[in-house]
Amino acid sequence: MSIGSLDLASEVASYGFLNTAIFQKEESPGFSESVRNRAKELAKTFDAAYLELSFVFYKISEEHEGEDGKRTCLYKQWGYQSLGDYSEAELNVHRRKAERLRLIWAVVFQKLEISSDLRKRLIDLGVSRLRELVRVLTNENVLSWVDTAERSTYDTLAKLIGKAKDSKRKNELISHVEATEAESVAYGASFDSPMNELDEHSDSSIREDVFAEDRMESEELTGSAKQEAPKVEECNFMQFALYPAQELNVLYALECAEKLSKSNKKGNLLDLICLDFLATNDFASKRDQKQVIATYLSKIEALLGVKLVAFKPETQEPVYGARTLERLADLANASVMEAAE
Repeated sequence: MSIGSLDLASEVASYGFLNTAIFQKEESPGFSESVRNRAKELAKTFDAAYLELSFVFYKISEEHEGEDGKRTCLYKQWGYQSLGDYSEAELNVHRRKAERLRLIWAVVFQKLEISSDLRKRLIDLGVSRLRELVRVLTNENVLSWVDTAERSTYDTLAKLIGKAKDSKRKNELISHVEATEAESVAYGASFDSPMNELDEHSDSSIREDVFAEDRMESEELTGSAKQEAPKVEECNFMQFALYPAQELNVLYALECAEKLSKSNKKGNLLDLICLDFLATNDFASKRDQKQVIATYLSKIEALLGVKLVAFKPETQEPVYGARTLERLADLANASVMEAAE
């Protein structure tokens, strides 16, 4: 560490939350191991503090008897409308992060009926993994998810949980749509008629802010969403209300795009789907029609593993597959010459 860096670290230490003692002997033989051990200690302290904060947020959200004799949540007794309002105003903690921490305690220590050994395994996974797992944990699947989490990186686990949630949502939507269609038949309604009401949980998984997790991770590193950060391209957010049948189609399309693109970012996947739609259906635009047709048919060729030829019936003019025709002609001529010999 340079003199300037050490001086700066000492200044920060004077604020009361940085121990620089081990850095004073940077050239000593045991320096490397000392730093390594300190990192482990801090990681444990970090998780312990988060778990305690999880418990505190849970208690703040519980109803307690106030001075007026009425039972209300503590944050309401303090003048706030929600846990998020309180956490952001007094603790500078993002509301989504506060709710996730509250949920850890609610699920791991209240909802799940599991042994203390299994709960210990959950806690040992660390807060980052726990924060993801509580979105899918039940008494029935907790053991399999713990086994999976113990042998997975955070990124792998997050992807698996995302797919599990999408799969669960799709199954719910399929059941809902099938039930709605059966009800429509019973009452003589058409399958093509729109449903009268949106399912209370179905105004789309797209409605969820798909960038919130990235923002939350960023805020954990910076300490605050309001802190100055390097300028990046600004993202725009869109929300859609979808009927269950429509949401099911969207989920299937996103799943297909993910397989083809190897990306799991919903914004990227939606962009790819829209580009594909425009490339294959934008026949009414002022774009070169031959190019539009070529793009569409080349995709069919790639998907089916075949070669196609297209021409205008009125004029017999080829609009696609000229090279294929030339190849066929060459093969035919070669066959004729071979037969003549």
